[in-house]
Formats: sequence, C-alpha cells, structure tokens
Amino acid sequence: MEKKVNYYTQKINIHAHTSVPWQQIVVMDFLKKIGRSQNARCLDVGTGIGNNLETIAAFVSEIEAFDISPEVVENVKNSSENKKIPLKIICANAENMPYPPEMFNIVICTEVLEHCLRPESVIRECSRVLKPGGYAIFSVPNYFNPAGLIKKIYDSSHKGKTWDAWGNHECGIENFTTSFWLNGLLNIHGFSVVERRGGDLIRSWLPFLRRFYTFIDRYPFLGITKKWPLNMCAMNYFCCAKKRDSSSPR
Repeated sequence: MEKKVNYYTQKINIHAHTSVPWQQIVVMDFLKKIGRSQNARCLDVGTGIGNNLETIAAFVSEIEAFDISPEVVENVKNSSENKKIPLKIICANAENMPYPPEMFNIVICTEVLEHCLRPESVIRECSRVLKPGGYAIFSVPNYFNPAGLIKKIYDSSHKGKTWDAWGNHECGIENFTTSFWLNGLLNIHGFSVVERRGGDLIRSWLPFLRRFYTFIDRYPFLGITKKWPLNMCAMNYFCCAKKRDSSSPR
C-alpha cells in the first residue's frame, strides 16, 4: 500500500494531480452562492497542480493549500507567485491536517477522497478545521452507474491495480466512491448538504469510451445533471455542504 501512496508523493503522472477542466464551473457556481467575503479564509485540500486557486481567489482574501507531493507544491508555489495569487502552501497529508480547529470559513476538497487510504479521516479533518456555519465543497468520482460495475469486475480480477474512469490511477489509489457514500459520511461528520451537482453522463453510462476522454470532457451535461436523479448517478458528484453548529439537528 505504501507504493500506492508514493504514486502521489512523487510527480510520476501529472494527470494524477489535476481535474476535469469544467470542474471550475461547478466550484465557481457554489462559491457565488456562498458569497464573496474579503475576510474569508479558504483551504484547498490536496490542491494538486492548483486548478482551484484562481477560482477561489475571486471570492476570498486568504487562501491556504497543501498537497502530499513536494514537487507539486513547489510548482504551485512558483505558479501562484507569477499569477499574484495570495497563497500559503505547504506539503502535508489530508488525513492529518496541520491546522488548528475552526480556522477556515471555506474548505474545498475536490478529487481527493478517492485517492486517500482513509477518506473518512479526511472528511473528519475538513470538519475540524472549518468554522461552524462554514461551507465545504466536495467532489468524488461517482460509481453508482455502469462504470462502477466495470470497476468492481476489474479491481477483483487485477490484483494490486485499480480501475478509474480516466485511466490515471491504475498504480495508485482509486476508492469505490459514490454520491450516497459521500452524503452519508458528511452527515456523520457534522455537515448538511445544501446543493448537489453531477457531471459527465457519457463516461458514467458508456465507460468503454473512456479512451476518448478529451472529447468527452467537452460535454459534461452540467445543465441537466443539476436535477435529481441525474445529479446522483453521473460520473462526477459535487456537493456544497454547510457545517452544522453543535446544537443543530441533523
């Protein structure tokens, strides 16, 4: 398992540290609803190559970020300086975040949970560092569809390897995550989901076309996947959640 973790600590495959290009449309929509604040502090968990940072910078005054890969962190640090993004970035593990409790107003954790040994620990940490009443944006691959069946068959027949819908994590970690799985864990750890969004119907229902992912990424069907049940069964699942006060009911 250590070898699988090392797949992310070293920049072996840059595609393992990035995300679909249209993810920023969803993140921006969520941030617009949360609202701009010059006093807000945001944490980008597992920032990868920094896809989220320019989007976040339009809504908050302070951004902190981390990633498990030292090389990726160094690259993002240089890139953010060139783009004049107000960023503090360190190398850290999402399962044990080096921040005090209730430090952030917003936490963003996109395309991270599926690559962690203990994803529930990451959600617990996101809740710990977020202020009560603060917002978190999460995303995971959603295998509640035909792509999930292919993953189950592949993973059971290829020891030591894992299938993912994009073909970037065979030697890394790709947990079997679903929209229902994420919603359940968020509820357990003090979050109430306020909005859900799906994306990428082609890859979820026609997973054998994944080799055409460059073409598929142009057609994520973001409009129709705002609604139930498509928001729960598309290949990507996004949600915006609010951290409950300790006195608030579930």
